[in-house]
Amino acid sequence: MKKIISTFVLGMALIATATAQNADKTWWQTWIGSEKWAEVFEPAFSHWNVGVNLGTTGIGVDVATPLTEHVRARAGFSFVPKFDYTMKFGVEVRNKDGVVLESSKFAKMAELLEQLTGTEVDQSVTMVGQPHMWNAKLLFDVYPFPNKHWHVTAGFYAGQSLIARAVNAIEDAPSLVAISMYNKMYMKSMNGEPLISYNGQDIYQLDLQNRLLEYGRMGVNLGTDKNGLPIIIEPDKRDMVVVNVKTNAFKPYLGFGYTGSPFRDESYQIGFDAGILFWGGKPSVLTTATMSTPTVSTDEWGNDIYSYDTYSIDLARDADKVEGKPGDYVKLLKAFVVYPVLEFRISKEF
Repeated sequence: MKKIISTFVLGMALIATATAQNADKTWWQTWIGSEKWAEVFEPAFSHWNVGVNLGTTGIGVDVATPLTEHVRARAGFSFVPKFDYTMKFGVEVRNKDGVVLESSKFAKMAELLEQLTGTEVDQSVTMVGQPHMWNAKLLFDVYPFPNKHWHVTAGFYAGQSLIARAVNAIEDAPSLVAISMYNKMYMKSMNGEPLISYNGQDIYQLDLQNRLLEYGRMGVNLGTDKNGLPIIIEPDKRDMVVVNVKTNAFKPYLGFGYTGSPFRDESYQIGFDAGILFWGGKPSVLTTATMSTPTVSTDEWGNDIYSYDTYSIDLARDADKVEGKPGDYVKLLKAFVVYPVLEFRISKEF
């Protein structure tokens, strides 16, 4: 009897010890150590799928592998090939009060510039736009149905924030250089400075400087801002005109898709993905604008000093109207609060 009681007490003590040890574990630690964990993740990395993509995110490649029986991971890279799209902006002439002068003034100014620089200046500037969009991606496909053809997908794309850029056409570079030179001479004339200072000598050309003041200042008119003021851009320090289109670099993705094999060799598959990239709302269309009227300050002798301040402007948010074909592009970009994704994929399973 004593042996039976002793055996019972020993058994209860062992059970109590085991129970106490399990109580120290969380539910997921217990589950990870179970056969269920091994069963769920048995397919993980059991095979690999290499694919080529073509769609709204460009041309890409990716590699996929199962994590569980119903979850697959995909990682890859895509880029949009560069192509050109052109647009034109008109060049205007304004006096120091911001008033647009008649086209005959531009003709006289262009004639003067040709005499000074030997360059014929056009009354329009051609801009050439190119896409600059590329992304790495990490996606997770969940297959809710037994046939494992349809899937829902979540993940992200990550790349640079610059997705497109427009710069002046090469053939307009001489005109922009001439415009930049002209505006610098115009500023010197406004402030009563010599056109050239060299080796301690100041050279004035009063007749020429008076003609410059009469003709006005040159710039490219993009449209008007929300305050009704003109948006004027001028050649930058590199004598270029540049417009950048930007979004968030990190872009969450949600979508769905289908994968199947119409081939005799089922290791070859085709499919599609459709969804949306959340890239931070409508893209920013950024450029540097110049005030249409000068800022006036006073030097130590009480003379007025004129300068034209520059500022960064987002044409998608700060502009009320952008003229011509560029305005059509800005309207199109503003419509893409999210970016639609439609990709077709062909792959091989190994």
